[in-house]
Amino acid sequence: MAIVSKSINLDDIKNWTRAYEKSNPSDLLKIKKLLEENEGNCRFLVIGAKLNPGDVHQPHYHNHESVIVYGLKGTAVATIDGKEIEVLPNTLVYIPPKSIHSFANRTDKEWECVALAIGPKDMPLENVWINQP
Repeated sequence: MAIVSKSINLDDIKNWTRAYEKSNPSDLLKIKKLLEENEGNCRFLVIGAKLNPGDVHQPHYHNHESVIVYGLKGTAVATIDGKEIEVLPNTLVYIPPKSIHSFANRTDKEWECVALAIGPKDMPLENVWINQP
């Protein structure tokens, strides 16, 4: 079955949650699932994500997913396999499977992005945390 066209207004994102609070209580990323679809053998998951000033999305990797992050507002520092990249508005970052990555908001303003995870449809997206509590 083909994906049906959908439209999502990012300004409608209201119910942010700390999705990883149970698996890693020190992870402060807040997310809102925008879209999840299967097409062929692939699963597409799109989320809105944000970090408040001083917050960190802890180091982790994904075994099977590629992730594309697009900065919307504010500034965060992505660390991907030890390399730091500033994620500003209109910045696109690609994270391959098994790459250890984290995001830190070192500013006094909120940071927001949209992230697209693409992986096998039979496998749930899983964060493999580097520093388990």
